Amino acid sequence: MFSVDGLRSMHARPALSTWALKKVAERVDREGGILASSDSGFHVRVSRSGKAATTNAPMSWDDVMGPEVTLPAIQRRIEEKGPVSWSLLSTFAAISNNSEDRSHRPPHLVCASAAASLVFARSSYANLYPLVNGLTLYGAKVPISAFRSLSRAGYTVSTNTVNQALTTAADTCSAELKDAIGKGRAKVRIVMDNIQVTTTVRDLRIGSDSKMILGCAATAILMENCDPVAFDSKAPDDQWRQNLRKTLTVDQILADINSDHLQLVGSLHWLSALFAFIPSLKSYNTKVTEAFRTRAAIHRMPDGHRTTLYPLGTNNANEATVGGIRDAINDFLHTQLGVDPDAAEYPTIVPVSGDGLTFEQIHRLIRYNSQEQSAGHRYAHVVPMLELWHTKWTDLTRVISTHYGRTTVTRDPSSLGSSASAINVPRPGNMKKVDYYSGEHTITTVLTARMIDCWSILFGTNDIVAYFTERQSSGTLPTFEEFEANAHILASRYLSTEAYEHALKGGPVSGTDMDFSVGPVWPVDSRQGPSGKGKGKQKGDGDGDGDGDGDEDGDNEFTGDRVLANSILFMRDAVWFNEVCSAVAHGDIGRVLEVLKVWIFTFSGSGHHKYATYLLEVYCNFCYDFPKPLAHAILSNYLVNPSGVDGHFTEADFMQEQHNRFLEDHAQRKGSEFHEPHYRKVLSPSVWKFLEFNAEQEQALGLSKRSKTHGAPNLRIKYKTLLQMYLEKDLHRFCAGWTMDHAPVDAFAAGIQKMQDGALGRFLRASTASCNIPGVDITPFDDEDKVDDNEEEKGMEEDENASTRNAPRQRPVMRVIDGRLATFAEEDDQSSGDEELW
Repeated sequence: MFSVDGLRSMHARPALSTWALKKVAERVDREGGILASSDSGFHVRVSRSGKAATTNAPMSWDDVMGPEVTLPAIQRRIEEKGPVSWSLLSTFAAISNNSEDRSHRPPHLVCASAAASLVFARSSYANLYPLVNGLTLYGAKVPISAFRSLSRAGYTVSTNTVNQALTTAADTCSAELKDAIGKGRAKVRIVMDNIQVTTTVRDLRIGSDSKMILGCAATAILMENCDPVAFDSKAPDDQWRQNLRKTLTVDQILADINSDHLQLVGSLHWLSALFAFIPSLKSYNTKVTEAFRTRAAIHRMPDGHRTTLYPLGTNNANEATVGGIRDAINDFLHTQLGVDPDAAEYPTIVPVSGDGLTFEQIHRLIRYNSQEQSAGHRYAHVVPMLELWHTKWTDLTRVISTHYGRTTVTRDPSSLGSSASAINVPRPGNMKKVDYYSGEHTITTVLTARMIDCWSILFGTNDIVAYFTERQSSGTLPTFEEFEANAHILASRYLSTEAYEHALKGGPVSGTDMDFSVGPVWPVDSRQGPSGKGKGKQKGDGDGDGDGDGDEDGDNEFTGDRVLANSILFMRDAVWFNEVCSAVAHGDIGRVLEVLKVWIFTFSGSGHHKYATYLLEVYCNFCYDFPKPLAHAILSNYLVNPSGVDGHFTEADFMQEQHNRFLEDHAQRKGSEFHEPHYRKVLSPSVWKFLEFNAEQEQALGLSKRSKTHGAPNLRIKYKTLLQMYLEKDLHRFCAGWTMDHAPVDAFAAGIQKMQDGALGRFLRASTASCNIPGVDITPFDDEDKVDDNEEEKGMEEDENASTRNAPRQRPVMRVIDGRLATFAEEDDQSSGDEELW
């Protein structure tokens, strides 16, 4: 009983209650003033002009991200500066000692949210919490109508305020980065990629047609663990003119391939497949991971490394042309990063990377400007780098097209198509551009099944899961060292070129690693398999891969096992691909480079001449052209890990693809050009922050991590089907005389032959033509077009760069989890690696 009108009441109790209420209201009013004041920590200056310009610094992302900007931190601030106000709200919400344990709408968080909105209602400058909410909604692409309603209610700021805040944060970040680069405190490299989206105009009028919006996006990556002398552009310029690469030979490249290392990592992949497949052996996974990180490591990035990213503003340059790549580089380096090509005789080096076409066009740009006298105008400070995800995608396409088999359904169990058909995986619609995720899933599933079949043969069992379950129960499991010794045998027997040749021509060799388990001998009248018809010389059936080796020469009887040889060849190629995926996830660029040396030949031997040339250029760069400090700096920053979680490294071009998808989604909604201010100043510089902002807010609120993928399917039926087929067909036993309708080419051997037949010489002549004479308009990529190849290879060559320009909408993420490589269709924040194999 009291009156809000004061002492009109004639009775003592209501009068005292009214007096106390007024005192509490006065205290709440004072606390509200304190919380809304400029020194409360709730003010964020979203514009570089206006009243707040005299008191607060311009907004940066640090003002709205971090542990001090979360709702629990805001609650603590309100409790400290407004204890009475907080007490009243807490009482109203019935907060008790165990309220924080409530999983649904914890009262203390609801009160903190309400209090922060009330502070914003008191002063529009106390906008921290509503601004954080606005950024969260903006990144989630919430409709404008929802923004208007929530802004009206004080939950969020308006979209105009969010746009201003993003522009200010981008300007602040850009100014800081420019200053650091200009003063030599920061060294960066750039990854760039084309960005494109089709806008459809429904109401067609003059000048309003549907069109393809083209542009270029890039991210500056802070380079760490570098010697400052690495960025002197005079050193590589002088070294290039010495033309050291002219002495390169095919034998030198082959001798440089570390076969012992490939044998070691091959053995570890055998172990990884077995331990991930057998539930009773999963405890060994950590030892495999440790072996990859220690004995197999070559140039691994340090534990806990977290990459610092600076997304740059987009432009409308078309990097598919030399003029477009020039405009893009000038914009990113000179305009946005402040790299002045005329500031010194030799400007500071900035490595610039991209996919194959970007890599090629940067080389063309440098060659076309080699006549310039100024080092800056010759782009001597621009060091082209080839990114890895598109390269890996090209090899995935090569493996599938080589090993899939003919377009008709094949009965040959060694073909990838036969295994894919058995588990109901459709044939890729375009063998020159396979979908990455489905293709990777197919070869990984088939590779794992074939490895398990080989392990089963080695241990003499038809049910390897039950076999090791029994051994676990009896306490007789082999030691890790015993498993590794067996894996070494399997790697030699089923992953090597020597094993392929023995299976094709020699057969088992008793007492050696080539002592294949022997299956039935196929009769002469069935030398193409149990359902085969007749004999004859086999031809390669990989799409665009040329002819295979003949199994028979005239009247000579074929005594090898073509089917076993085919499977060995597939497993060898698939493990090379898997090794690059694993090495990237572990952050070991040295392991990646070892496989890239091999891919020089496999690309050349499979019709992918451009990527063979790209990898030759990369090889020459690190062996001959780059001074050691520069080579070390590039290798130490080749891979990126924005999360800082071990095992979560990725390729920089894949990261850029993730950024591009965010921008393309917004482009489809807005229909603007990529050089317009909304993209260049607002969205593009903030893209990475948007990708991590919501996750940070969810974590601060105590929400469990949300999986962004569909649940991983149980693969038990697929593996049972494949293992049963391989068992019935004796796929990995040597069956003398067995040959069917599938004969893939050994691209590695074919590549060696092509290199020796003149491909390497043509590359060296083209790439060294301008070493000492400025103004020669030729690149190592020009001369390859003059090579006479068959029509299938020419078609593959024309489509090669196009096949990896447009990434699939479903982008797979590869992570090392619990000691094994796991693949997800999208970034999965709850990646547990619990995909059931068995």
